[in-house]
Amino acid sequence: MKTLVPLLAGATLSTLTPVPAFAGIPVMSFAVHDVSVTSNVPALNVSVRNQSASTDPAQRDLRVVSPTPVLNVTGQVWCKSFQNAHTRADAAQILFGNANLHSTPDGVDVHPIGTWSHSPMAALGADEELRNYNIQAPVAFPDHWGGGISLGFNPVREVEERLENYVQNGAGSEADFLRVDDVFETTITMNAVGWCEYDSQNLSDKRYAGLRRIEVPVHIFYHGDPDLEDQSAVGSAGTVQAQQPARGRRDASPPRRQNPARRDDRRARPDRDDRTAGRGTDAGRGGVHVASGDVDGDGRGEGLLVPAVQRQHEPELSRDEPRQCSAFEGAVRREAGNFVSNWILGSDRPRRDSGRQSSRDRLVEDTVDRMVSC
Repeated sequence: MKTLVPLLAGATLSTLTPVPAFAGIPVMSFAVHDVSVTSNVPALNVSVRNQSASTDPAQRDLRVVSPTPVLNVTGQVWCKSFQNAHTRADAAQILFGNANLHSTPDGVDVHPIGTWSHSPMAALGADEELRNYNIQAPVAFPDHWGGGISLGFNPVREVEERLENYVQNGAGSEADFLRVDDVFETTITMNAVGWCEYDSQNLSDKRYAGLRRIEVPVHIFYHGDPDLEDQSAVGSAGTVQAQQPARGRRDASPPRRQNPARRDDRRARPDRDDRTAGRGTDAGRGGVHVASGDVDGDGRGEGLLVPAVQRQHEPELSRDEPRQCSAFEGAVRREAGNFVSNWILGSDRPRRDSGRQSSRDRLVEDTVDRMVSC
């Protein structure tokens, strides 16, 4: 039985003595011995989704859709002991962000700049150097980010920054990143802060703070939006599809070439039947002849205007179709031609055979025919 007394005494003493917390970084002022965290601080889970109705990645609206996490933090505030002064554990609080200590006229306090979320102040009550605390600490971060500088932790900003790095490194487009589920790991700083009151003959009613910094893991669950599409892609939803080039179509025909306006005997000259039919009409008297020609070479019989004068001067007309003379006109012109031919060639030579046409006579007649053109 005697051996049990020291063990019981040691167990009782251990319940009264604070267990030092080795996690985190302690920052203590003059009157604070330690601020410990005895509870297990779990990792925070945050969910982010795209809340935009648009399928355009540029119109995204990333939002935090999970509820605000709350941490249950327990620990102790332990003040120093002095022979000529009195100390007591006064209060405790949980701060998130960049917390530091600074001197004030009333002692040492926590610098207010840099913290973005905090729990309510917990008064420890009794006049004791060591007090336990139990605090429900909500982690109130913003639910969206509109760009710019943010002093506190912002889950949406974390996703946006990772998106920017993804695109800049050539891993893919914004739509490629935003369509896929992913988890991003980071940390935030939690500060367990305790205050001790100090009272002595020289310094009365002074308040000194101390804190312990602990890094808390944060898991940002990004829920991908499969409906997002790159707007520059051909055929994507909500865009106008680019027209395919003509060479990609089997039924495409080459463009029609417009020939320059120039004389072409095969196109401008009508058929011989048309020319014969045009005799005796206005076209043969210097009017305008309308011929059916194919101007563009496309098989369409569009009208081609040809001056009648041009038709009369074409050598092909006089060579193939000689002009016909009346009987009286031919006899008069033939006698005139014979007179001229006999005068030139001579007519005093008798004909050898009156019933046979000599070479001279054929030459005369041919010459006369060419002169009178009929």
